[in-house]
Amino acid sequence: MPQRDYQRLGGWLLFFTVTLSFGLGMNVISLLQILTSGVQLDPVGTTLTVACMVAQGALIYQVVGRRPSYWQVLIVLVVLLTILDLFLLIRMEDPIVFVPTVFLDILRNVIWLLYFRRSRRVAVYFGKNNGFGMSGGARVCPRCGNPVSEDALFCGRCGSPLR
Repeated sequence: MPQRDYQRLGGWLLFFTVTLSFGLGMNVISLLQILTSGVQLDPVGTTLTVACMVAQGALIYQVVGRRPSYWQVLIVLVVLLTILDLFLLIRMEDPIVFVPTVFLDILRNVIWLLYFRRSRRVAVYFGKNNGFGMSGGARVCPRCGNPVSEDALFCGRCGSPLR
């Protein structure tokens, strides 16, 4: 796939942004329903939920705006979501029922972290190789699509000449 196809928000990066937006919307609706129902809120759980929603919104802003600090915001969101899951797990009357959900949440977070760290689309979209030393206008190998530095003569993955 040519580099120009990677330069727009698409593929799994678009899917991530859309699902994150829907998740944020559902969290806001749920919190508003709880607030209007008059149920006593747990201050720690509510604070963690609101912090997760703020981090979700910040990450959407970072990804759509191609902000280079997306990686730090993603890590903060994953940590907050994991803490929230573990907090809810501790507070449950029957925590064994919630264990598969927590496991799947953590697995999902690890998958997203790996995707953002290893994806060529993310590297080209944000104009860098995810913190591995290349910055500016990233270029990719025409044969295998691997991100390469501007002064490279050969691709580090497939060995194809670049000039």
